[in-house]
Amino acid sequence: MKLTVYVITVLLLVCSLSVCPSTLSSARTLRLQQPSSPQVKPPATQTKKTQTVPELQEKLKLVDSLDNIDVDLTAPTESSGKLTILAEGTALGGEDGFFTIDLGLLVITQSFITETIIKIFSRTTNVGSLKSVKVQQIGATADYEVVEDYTYESSGYKITVPKGFVYDRASIPGIFWVVIDKDSLSNVAPLFHDFLYRYGGKPETKYVVPYRTFTREQTDNLFAELMTKSGVVEWRRKAAYKAVRNFSGPYWNGK
Repeated sequence: MKLTVYVITVLLLVCSLSVCPSTLSSARTLRLQQPSSPQVKPPATQTKKTQTVPELQEKLKLVDSLDNIDVDLTAPTESSGKLTILAEGTALGGEDGFFTIDLGLLVITQSFITETIIKIFSRTTNVGSLKSVKVQQIGATADYEVVEDYTYESSGYKITVPKGFVYDRASIPGIFWVVIDKDSLSNVAPLFHDFLYRYGGKPETKYVVPYRTFTREQTDNLFAELMTKSGVVEWRRKAAYKAVRNFSGPYWNGK
């Protein structure tokens, strides 16, 4: 009997000293538990205001009245790009005399592009020093077919867009139709740009005399040359040129 009491007493003593396996397990569990982090509410999302084409075009009319305008267009893609227009002073509303068009927020509808193309391609009068290319609209689309050959003579060569060529505007980025002044642009510049892009700068030999090929940069430079002869104001030409340089690459050679 005394032995039994002695054993029970020893067991109780051991457990009280936290040697008991069940007690050790509980102790380890308590030590490993980390205090829970307080829940932090995510910051409220600020909704950016979408830029509409009519609002933007009103701003661009103001730019036309200013001097010493420069433009910068940076972007890996058209949907993530930013077009910055700079002017001396604060005429554009910013302390540094510039404002930025966030192309990711600019909504350019297909109907707006179609209406712009129709106005440019249905014009029969000359614009600047260039006569218009004779074209006909294909059905109710914004595509046009050249009705008769059109030849443009540049320095050192002549290039012809042949009768039957269909202009599908694939090489022209959407932002072009917003920044360009549709009232001072003939259909020649976008048509030749599409023509050379379609063939990767290598049209049939009979369409360039004396024959030569065009790099993509040379094609974009011809585009700028034709805009100049259309009478497009300088800052708009710069913006349009930067747009095709930045965003038209995937359409070179019909890709």
